[in-house]
Amino acid sequence: MSALAKKLRGDRGKLIINAREILNKADCTPEQMAEADRMMGEADGLMTRIDGIEKADKMAADLAEAQAEVAGERGVPQGQVQQEAEAERRRIVAYITGDQSKLTDDDRRVMAKRIQGAGAVGTPGAGGYTVAPEFMRDLLIAQKAFGGMRAAGREIKTDTGVDLPWPTMDDTANVATIVAENTAGAAGTDLGFGSKTLKSWTYRSGYLPISIELLQDSAFDFDTLIRDALAGRFARGQNPHFTTGNGTTQPEGIITGAALGRTGTTGQTGSIITDDLIELEHSVDPAYRQGSSFMMHDTSFKVVKKLKDAQNRPLFLPGFTVGAADTILGYPVRINQDMPVMAANAKSALFGNLSNYVIRDVLGLRVTRLNERFAENGQIAFIAFQRTDGRLVSAATPVRWYANSAT
Repeated sequence: MSALAKKLRGDRGKLIINAREILNKADCTPEQMAEADRMMGEADGLMTRIDGIEKADKMAADLAEAQAEVAGERGVPQGQVQQEAEAERRRIVAYITGDQSKLTDDDRRVMAKRIQGAGAVGTPGAGGYTVAPEFMRDLLIAQKAFGGMRAAGREIKTDTGVDLPWPTMDDTANVATIVAENTAGAAGTDLGFGSKTLKSWTYRSGYLPISIELLQDSAFDFDTLIRDALAGRFARGQNPHFTTGNGTTQPEGIITGAALGRTGTTGQTGSIITDDLIELEHSVDPAYRQGSSFMMHDTSFKVVKKLKDAQNRPLFLPGFTVGAADTILGYPVRINQDMPVMAANAKSALFGNLSNYVIRDVLGLRVTRLNERFAENGQIAFIAFQRTDGRLVSAATPVRWYANSAT
């Protein structure tokens, strides 16, 4: 992990501690209040920088871990998996730039097969290029780095997009009982199984035009450019649905699948009080609270960071170690910019075990190169398609939401 990130976390922690010392003074002046606000603002700026460094570090670590897992599953050296990933990057770059001079004969055979698999009849622009699992895995890791629901939920991958029933169960009401010797026990209670169906909605990236001059720059890292551009576009398109989607014509948002945990006390239209936050926590059964976290918009988190308990101690604690999350009431806080901001009746905060939200990705990303559409602008464009769905799949209520008061 980065030594710089560790140092910046320490600097941020000092700023927050100093700001609290000022705010806890009984005779705090307006000037001191302004200085405390400045310190907290500087701390927020440091967190933005820390997030960038740590996301890059984590993405590199996740890519290496994914390659190690694939090598273990296949029983081959990790170096072989890395070589296969590099080969796929060569093919992606060749497809993007149209320059196949650096491809081996095997590369050419693989490319032809993938183009035909995407529905083409001979030319790259006809049906696109179906990327290999190696590139798809890198893309999903890059999407996860954007945060939101992919960072909080559980991801699964399937080779096809057929409807996938997912079993759900809640056995918390059933208990073991004592029986007398040689006495038959009462009839057992069946496990309460249900199911939810994961579908495969198709998302389109939109056009990614690139200048011909840039395509001719042999030093440019095209596979990273395409991967990061697609990851950003798909993340921005999918995360709102993973958060508030209706579940019928789009993925089911986690808020849609969750249940009411607490309605704000009258007057809390744009805020929340400590008691309501505690009530939200305890609205989730203790059986599901292990591994739980809060989720909210950054603007809502700013409101929560100012709350204190009955002993005037802050509920918010910054994460001091590298990779550590900020906490509220001892639980990590996940920022999701597609969560509703606090307002009258807004479902502005979630609490619970967010890993019960399952995101299903279909392996089969297709990238199509458009040679003529933007030719008059001196550009070649790309467009990609990805199939995915998301559902809260527990039969119980492991996630609950807080609704601000109506008045």
